[in-house]
Amino acid sequence: MRLYECSIRFGRMMETGKIQTVTEQHLVDALTFTEAEARIIKERTPYILGEYDVVAIKRTRYIEIVNAHADCDKWFEVKVNLISFDERTKKERKTAVYYIVNADSNQEAHQLTVDFMKGTLADYDIATVKETAILEVYRYEAATTHR
Repeated sequence: MRLYECSIRFGRMMETGKIQTVTEQHLVDALTFTEAEARIIKERTPYILGEYDVVAIKRTRYIEIVNAHADCDKWFEVKVNLISFDERTKKERKTAVYYIVNADSNQEAHQLTVDFMKGTLADYDIATVKETAILEVYRYEAATTHR
């Protein structure tokens, strides 16, 4: 799994009737930048008025998606430090890993991460939980063939 953050700029009809240019951020599970661009265009085209532009695509450092439930519309970046002991230097070593967590609040994102980490054998601490500007995550879907 490789998650790409895609920023797409397009016109949106506002409540006043005016079209305003907005830029949205979405995550796309894809194999390449090209696939990420194609998927974000495909997913967002039904919601776009007029012209659009994919203004940025970047790889993210997220290693896993943690979902709460379908009603959540906020996404949080959670930094978890995996703690190990270096036998050579006799010191504790921390390795940062990042999760993208779908939750209603910082507290819920923290708790979901704790629940998610219950099955691990590694010691860890949750360093940060911060809300992102991401609106949606589009997971990879294998192509199906119909016969």
